[in-house]
Amino acid sequence: MKTLRYVGLSKITEVAGNDIENVLNQFSADCQRMFIWFAGILGSREAIKHHLDQLAEHGKPLSVNTYRPNCKVDSVLASLPVEDIVEAVEKGGEFEMLYAKAFVVFTFQIWEEVTRGKIATILNLDDPKHVKSDLMGDWLLLRNWLVHQNESAESEFLNKSKTLPQLLGIQPGEPNLTAGMVAVLMKQLNRMQVDVSPLGLDFPFELTSANPASLAKVADSIEPNTGLALPTAAMASSSACIVFDDGPNATIHERDCEQAAEQFQNTEGSKQMIVPSIQQAREVIAHMDKQETLCEYCILAAHTPQN
Repeated sequence: MKTLRYVGLSKITEVAGNDIENVLNQFSADCQRMFIWFAGILGSREAIKHHLDQLAEHGKPLSVNTYRPNCKVDSVLASLPVEDIVEAVEKGGEFEMLYAKAFVVFTFQIWEEVTRGKIATILNLDDPKHVKSDLMGDWLLLRNWLVHQNESAESEFLNKSKTLPQLLGIQPGEPNLTAGMVAVLMKQLNRMQVDVSPLGLDFPFELTSANPASLAKVADSIEPNTGLALPTAAMASSSACIVFDDGPNATIHERDCEQAAEQFQNTEGSKQMIVPSIQQAREVIAHMDKQETLCEYCILAAHTPQN
């Protein structure tokens, strides 16, 4: 359900791989548990309102108390008018928004304070910041806006987040989340991708200009049956892999597509190049006067219209 890309790690042991999988599975379980509590309580709203209606008939507020051994009230800890609580548990009401905010804050803290550090420890990384996730980067910006509710936090979320503003459809103003938005967030968590900063790729970095013509020259210079990655592509979630055959064709894949590796390994004289985006891959291929094809297994490629 989640992916860890070992970008830049020349080798990872089976034990480390299993440990990381367990850490990510635990993170997923913690997030899903929080989501199920949210969904379960929201699904009980009608039963809650029925109970509140009974209290309202007797003109009583809803109170939370402590009791003495003889069952008499010792202290009233909190009390609210029933009508206020009924309003709060309505669809889109205060309870839904508060719990949605809690979901964002809780899940980010688990990632930041537990999951990220555990992965770094397993991989013997000196700093958990080497473990990255585009989704959690957006999550932090959303969390900051929900917590601080100021113009600075709003601007950072709306302008710096890569995907969440569009997915959630959040507009400037008071940052309210609905149950439907939390469902969208949970879906993103289930397909979350984690990256490890490059520490020395199995094939070399090429320090070169991002100009398509320059990149095309670099691609031409790659030796047959070898690969090359641009440093700017190493951590880009949008990066694409170009596999050139020894003829006029070039296939664009998502960076981690298994078909890309299979095509590269099984095509005599093939070359591989990883660039920051599918658009840049197209520009490189155009400058090389090669015929572009898209991998049918890649979501990125299959859903990106050709020029």
